[in-house]
Amino acid sequence: MALITAPLIVYCGIALAVTTFVTVVCYAIYTHREHKRYSHVPSPKRQSFFLGHIPTLKKYDDSGRTLMDLFRDWHAECGPILIIFLMHRPIVFSAHPDVAKEVMVTGNHTKPPKAYRSFQFLFGSRYMGYGLISEIDHSQWTRKRNALNPAFNRKFLMEFMSQFNESCDVLLDFMSNKTDQTTQFKMLDLFERLTMDIIAKVAFDIDLGAVCDANQPLSKAISSTFNAVAHLIRNPHDQINPFAASFRKQVRAACELLRNTGNKCVEERIQAINSGSTPRQDILTYIIKSTNEDDDIQVQIEEMVDQFVTIFIAGMETTANQLSFALIEICKHPEVLARIRKEVDCILQSKNHVTFEDLNSLQYLGQVLKETLRLYPPVFAATRILSNDVTYLGYHLPAGTEVTVNTFQMCRMEEYYENALQFDPDRFAPDRERPMFTYFPFSLGPRVCIGQHLSQMEAKVVMAKLLYEFDFKLVPGQSFELLERATLKPKDGVMVTIRPRDRVAAC
Repeated sequence: MALITAPLIVYCGIALAVTTFVTVVCYAIYTHREHKRYSHVPSPKRQSFFLGHIPTLKKYDDSGRTLMDLFRDWHAECGPILIIFLMHRPIVFSAHPDVAKEVMVTGNHTKPPKAYRSFQFLFGSRYMGYGLISEIDHSQWTRKRNALNPAFNRKFLMEFMSQFNESCDVLLDFMSNKTDQTTQFKMLDLFERLTMDIIAKVAFDIDLGAVCDANQPLSKAISSTFNAVAHLIRNPHDQINPFAASFRKQVRAACELLRNTGNKCVEERIQAINSGSTPRQDILTYIIKSTNEDDDIQVQIEEMVDQFVTIFIAGMETTANQLSFALIEICKHPEVLARIRKEVDCILQSKNHVTFEDLNSLQYLGQVLKETLRLYPPVFAATRILSNDVTYLGYHLPAGTEVTVNTFQMCRMEEYYENALQFDPDRFAPDRERPMFTYFPFSLGPRVCIGQHLSQMEAKVVMAKLLYEFDFKLVPGQSFELLERATLKPKDGVMVTIRPRDRVAAC
């Protein structure tokens, strides 16, 4: 038996070695072919033939510096178009408005499946599935988008103004008990909890109470899953890493909680509709109407839950980040604060709420929020996969190439914005011209964010009421550095102390 087994083991070992060698050689040939195919496109130096630019990206990220700084240096070295390799996978990066226009507006290019896979499924668990953000099939996306458009119409959103005010009042009450100028607030956390309460109520008629409950389970689940997406971008091996088993289990449980919550809301609303009651005209009702009637009921439910999770997360994440960055800049610029308060005091001095009609009067505050998005776009880049061969700025790119256009870089370039790093809300004054196709915090073209009007209405109400009630002071010692995950956040969370305002008549 031993005489038979020993040669068999040897033969198997030889076969495995030969297979491994052939695989490595084939992979090397394929990688070399990809390098050669794009050799005409400027590229920063690779540290590894097989890993491409991954070691450089990881080293930079581990150092605490942002990848946006690295890409700034790369664009300065290579120009407005460059290419990097993630192992064998080439990705073209552009910081030029002509490319942004063609990729996102005039060209019929789609989102790349690889870039959105983690938004669809996390460690095998369905996450956003095929909601508006992660749906790749353009015909399916168009059907879903058209069905939901009425729920995000400005006139429809007018009905949400009272809820914006009421949820913000809960935050004001929560903070007003701690105006001793020693209690520190982490405003990013509070803004996340506030925007979660708002989107839960206006979209799905759910009362979460997250503002007053830092341990709200749904809040933790959203943080867990969103952080996992960013984690996988940097650590894709954790999909199978045995030492990450507990992490995967935690994320799967968070996905399950989110989807179970969505499933419960959807089923309760469907039951109410089937019983003959008039449904509440909110986003959830439109989600239920948006499904394909030809699908079976389980497929329809899954699609509805996909939209629930997508809108829930997108509705809180970007607005909370924008409010946090805006507060930093307002606290740093007393002259900006003074102009905002002149508007806000004039509107709120005789009432305790902001109406839909007031939003247009908050013009300068709107400029401040737009300038915040210029310097700190929560979604700082957008990626498309070319559906046909294209030539950009003299560089021919074949169909199937991933192209990422970077609004963060363009909005900080002197070529497009004078004193680009200076916070200047007057850039967005009505009589000022701005460069086209550089500023797109809510994307561009057909896939522009469906919730941008809701987000900016909400941001105006929240910031107006906070600045009317309190004086904010930034806690010394904060870095104000950027944290790059799936979105852009202030790294230290915006630590502040507050005191009640001494107001004077403004109008």
